[in-house]
Amino acid sequence: MIPVFAGNAAETGVIVFPAQEGKASWVLREELAEAAAQVLNTEGHQNKTYPLTNITSVSFSDIAKEMSAVLGKEVEYKSPSVTQFEDIMKEAGVPQVYIGMFTMWATAETQDALELEDETLSSFLGRKPTTVKQFIELIYR
Repeated sequence: MIPVFAGNAAETGVIVFPAQEGKASWVLREELAEAAAQVLNTEGHQNKTYPLTNITSVSFSDIAKEMSAVLGKEVEYKSPSVTQFEDIMKEAGVPQVYIGMFTMWATAETQDALELEDETLSSFLGRKPTTVKQFIELIYR
């Protein structure tokens, strides 16, 4: 989701997303799939739920700093109000359903609802999950 929320920041040098300084614990889908395969293919997981999160949480300011380092140019993070963000998205022709999803995510991040850090995913993977820094290097290098 980082590339979706960051938009064309690699070209423009700006991430515009209304998450303020809230943080999220980002995880690769591939790593979630690995953990799910472990649960489905081993015994003892019936009626259990697991917090499949990363071991660190980062803000969009952190993401902008990592992108700056990888791209070799400044990437700035701007956090408009939700209303301003919705207006920007509407002007860009983004469908309302996506605008709603983006603003719900940003609001949850602002309220620290996505900042859960836990070792459970690491246990299923047998290693630490991919960091945001590693992901950004992979995607933007």
